[in-house]
Amino acid sequence: LLSAGDGFLLNANGKSKSREVCAIACPEPQLLAAVRPGDRVILDDGKVAAVAESRSAEGLHCRVLRALKSPTRVRSGKGLAFPDSHITMGALGPQDEVALGFALEYADAVEVSFVNSRRDVALVATRLRAAGRPGFGMVLKLETREAMRNLPEILFEALRYDAVGIMIARGDLAVELSFERLAEMQEELL
Repeated sequence: LLSAGDGFLLNANGKSKSREVCAIACPEPQLLAAVRPGDRVILDDGKVAAVAESRSAEGLHCRVLRALKSPTRVRSGKGLAFPDSHITMGALGPQDEVALGFALEYADAVEVSFVNSRRDVALVATRLRAAGRPGFGMVLKLETREAMRNLPEILFEALRYDAVGIMIARGDLAVELSFERLAEMQEELL
């Protein structure tokens, strides 16, 4: 349960040494390295907005700025967003490779979440070309502030791949950019 002003810890295991500080597990803990003090942390599709305050060996220390209601229950499996942080894929992890292998065997296309840069597009396209499935589709999900900043380079890299589509993730963009800017971004994407 989180209310405005509460502190919490964000780390890989969801555990805290202190009974007074709750901890939330990040399913992709390598992302936390890109979060700087002062960056926003959004939980559960915007129900809780926090700011990263500091980092320690235990994890990322955050403070709740606002909550949808007081207190707001944050459950496991809900979304985490870091709208001010510069996050890139870097590489496909083991779970990504399993999902991609399944898609290559049983589907006609794959959706790529959290595309933030030209490099992210090239990484997946290279892997798909190596699989030797001509015409296999790739749908790029644009859902972050970083993707909007890098939109031209993402689009030019996508044009190098034959079967490609773009998905405008309106809900995720609203969390990242604000509901007020959503219509403007949608128009720019189109």
